[in-house]
Amino acid sequence: MAILDEYIKLPKLGLVKAKLHRLPPDEWILKSAKVSMTASGKYYCSVLFEYAQKAVKPVVPTKETTLGLDYSSPHFYVASNGAVAEYDHYFREAEGAKLARAQRRLSRMQRGSNNYYNQKRRIACIHQEIANRRKDFCHKESRKIANSFDAVRVEDINLHGMA
Repeated sequence: MAILDEYIKLPKLGLVKAKLHRLPPDEWILKSAKVSMTASGKYYCSVLFEYAQKAVKPVVPTKETTLGLDYSSPHFYVASNGAVAEYDHYFREAEGAKLARAQRRLSRMQRGSNNYYNQKRRIACIHQEIANRRKDFCHKESRKIANSFDAVRVEDINLHGMA
């Protein structure tokens, strides 16, 4: 296994073209790679590296640099400083038109036919798009919080018990 500029060299497959968002430093040791395929037909390669970690200076959190997050049913979260995160209802938006239409088409198709499998892949792509939008929102919110505060406290509650 080796990582080149635009390729990943895998055993038994050879060079496989890849979109790398960043190259690892030369001193990192490549340990393993796991290739997986999503239901929408996309392949991903998860790569594990080993490296020597530098000593990190501990941060002493203060009241000003600490944020508390509470669970909220109608919102994404409610912060201790009064901020409320509103999120789009990605599934509801897509479910209304595009996804429902695609699933209706699938229900009328002959199981096992090529058209059936192609339609299943289209539906998987729609679900993948919804999941990617949700992940993108979560990553942006967490990055905003991590850049602004030294410590974050999260409420520990039993959601099943509340339901």
